[in-house]
Amino acid sequence: MVGRLLLAALGLATIAAGHIVRRRKHLQRANVSLLDDVLVPDAHCGVYLPRSQAIVKRINGVELFFCSKECAKQYQAAKESN
Repeated sequence: MVGRLLLAALGLATIAAGHIVRRRKHLQRANVSLLDDVLVPDAHCGVYLPRSQAIVKRINGVELFFCSKECAKQYQAAKESN
């Protein structure tokens, strides 16, 4: 009886350890991808957004980021009026 309980406990511990290892590997992969996608500020409205979602424009040799096409247009219009 005691032997069966020990085997059952050992089996559950093995399953739990395997789950923890798989979960840890998954979280490590997720953290790497999150760190690679840095936040950048919109040049017009100042909101921060992931670089992968930003609209990128090169204006006068400078790479600028925008949250939307509308912000990019408003930025251009403001630069042209000055």
